[in-house]
Amino acid sequence: MQRLSISMELECSDGHGFFTGLILDLSPGGLQIEVPRACDTGTTLLLSLSFKPALKLKGLVRWVKKKGLSYRIGVQFLDLTSDQESALRSINQSIMWQTLKR
Repeated sequence: MQRLSISMELECSDGHGFFTGLILDLSPGGLQIEVPRACDTGTTLLLSLSFKPALKLKGLVRWVKKKGLSYRIGVQFLDLTSDQESALRSINQSIMWQTLKR
């Protein structure tokens, strides 16, 4: 599956606090998010994606880039269950269909 552009809110925790961000793109293996604060590369994040039902995932920060007043972060999903992998495939397919309808 390909990486798809999306604009959706998510909640994150890095073990030191909670913060919200915006998903910029999504694939079955990871996502790119924009958040108000930096995270160190190698940090494990707990992510709650605002789908129905909410999808809770664990991810590893692979890269961080400052963009204006915020940060763009590449996150690789970790320890996905088969149910989580299936949910991500369904979400990607839904996004792709919505994009094609436009």
